Amino acid sequence: MTTSERPRHSVSVAAVICDDTGRVLVVQRRDNGRWEIPGGNMSSDDEREKLAAQLRSLSLAEFIDVVRRVLPGHGDREGRNGLTRTLVLAEATKADDTVPLLADEAPVTLDVVAWPDRDYYDGGFGPEPDLFEGGFCEECRVEITSTAKRAFCPVCGRLCHLT
Repeated sequence: MTTSERPRHSVSVAAVICDDTGRVLVVQRRDNGRWEIPGGNMSSDDEREKLAAQLRSLSLAEFIDVVRRVLPGHGDREGRNGLTRTLVLAEATKADDTVPLLADEAPVTLDVVAWPDRDYYDGGFGPEPDLFEGGFCEECRVEITSTAKRAFCPVCGRLCHLT
């Protein structure tokens, strides 16, 4: 299939932004004057490639912060049918064929990425954001990794102290 035959898709995004009093941010459109929640779209491959390049140029800490702001809007926190789904960022570690595994050990391990306690670190990602800390959330027992020793579990929200 050539580029001209490939179906074209538009990528659209909108965000509901509320303050502590429940007020919702709206913006007035330039084209028709209507008031709407902030959003936009990208309709060309060039625009999508430019966005992807901008995301790739971020440091890991900056990328995690961008994703941290997007992921909480997704998932099912109502616990329907006894199950609660939460979309989280995870770090996957895959052992190649040269690494011997124990009998019950999986070749891929996943660590949920915890969000650094930015208030504690004066808005930063920890003292050395290029290093990673690890541990378990005491509340939900999920294994987590972060760029800081103080981080919030994205599954349950508890503040965790990592080593």
